[in-house]
Amino acid sequence: MYEQKWSKAKKQHKNNLLIKIFGLIDKRVGKRTLARIRDTMQMESELIQYFYRLRCEAEGIK
Repeated sequence: MYEQKWSKAKKQHKNNLLIKIFGLIDKRVGKRTLARIRDTMQMESELIQYFYRLRCEAEGIK
């Protein structure tokens, strides 16, 4: 479900970093979803990658 929302948010707000960051730090996004979107993070900006790594670290995901 989050992957669909993530894809939709990426399409609608390609350049809006704040929306992507808020999506990553939203507590409703679970560990499995974070693990699933790992590959797409390589195509994101360094700022988005930073918040992704920060969230994964907080959740204990390697």
